[in-house]
Amino acid sequence: MFFEEKSAGGLLTQNGGYESHECVDHALGRHLLVDFYDCDPAVLTDSVLLEKIFLQAAAASGATILKSFFKTFSPQGVSGFIVISESHFSIHSWPEHDYAAVDIFTCSENLDLGTAVTFLQEKLFSDRMIIRSDIGRGLVRGNTLIQKNASENEAANSNYTICWKEKFNHFRASGISFMMDLSDISLDLAGRKKLDSFMRALCGYLRDHEGPVEDLAVFFNESHLPDSKRTFVTAGVETAGVRINGMFFPEEKSAFLDIFSERYRDPRHTAEFIASQTSAEAYRMKVAFRRHF
Repeated sequence: MFFEEKSAGGLLTQNGGYESHECVDHALGRHLLVDFYDCDPAVLTDSVLLEKIFLQAAAASGATILKSFFKTFSPQGVSGFIVISESHFSIHSWPEHDYAAVDIFTCSENLDLGTAVTFLQEKLFSDRMIIRSDIGRGLVRGNTLIQKNASENEAANSNYTICWKEKFNHFRASGISFMMDLSDISLDLAGRKKLDSFMRALCGYLRDHEGPVEDLAVFFNESHLPDSKRTFVTAGVETAGVRINGMFFPEEKSAFLDIFSERYRDPRHTAEFIASQTSAEAYRMKVAFRRHF
């Protein structure tokens, strides 16, 4: 059984072995980069649980654990690092995208990386896992380190960017949309005044004002959930290249937001602004670039 993505020089097998028909140079270390998609966001926000999972994964691989450090960021997201005698395990999580980037480096041929990766996929509840690369680090021929040109190894990654604005400009977008799910909200969702203030503050942020936009009308409607006495509030506003629609659920302390802006706004900064304004403990987000045809 093989994992789904081909590595540089062979395939990572289920038991962590390496199958290749090529004559390869000796490497001082092996570096595995794994993307876990469609994970449980509740797991990705819990630094204590993630540390436990990664300690178990390292132990299952046969690694000798020396030290671990996991940090929770505000408003959410976790970075964690486990130092092992054989090198390290690390994770960076994006709960808003149900995604985790995992990095395993080893200088030992004895670790069972296949078991570790399978264990992590199960515990992160990841529906889709891709081994992005499985490469040798510090290639040695005889007693000489081999230096390869970056262009030989990195050409496949040349079309990637981590800058949202660069992607927005490259796409020649006419606007940007955000879909956000917010949970564990401290803001009083039943209070129209608080919701009105929030919508005006968000409009101000999207329009680059110094503060909330006062010269607009916020529309509200209260409805009952089907077959339930519970209620939810819908709120909407549209002004000067900005459109916001929200559904707020007071009993669940949660909300769904759909936002459109003709001007570019950084997705992460926007999400963090919304989380701070609503005092939401966690959020999920999808981003879409809009373009005229």
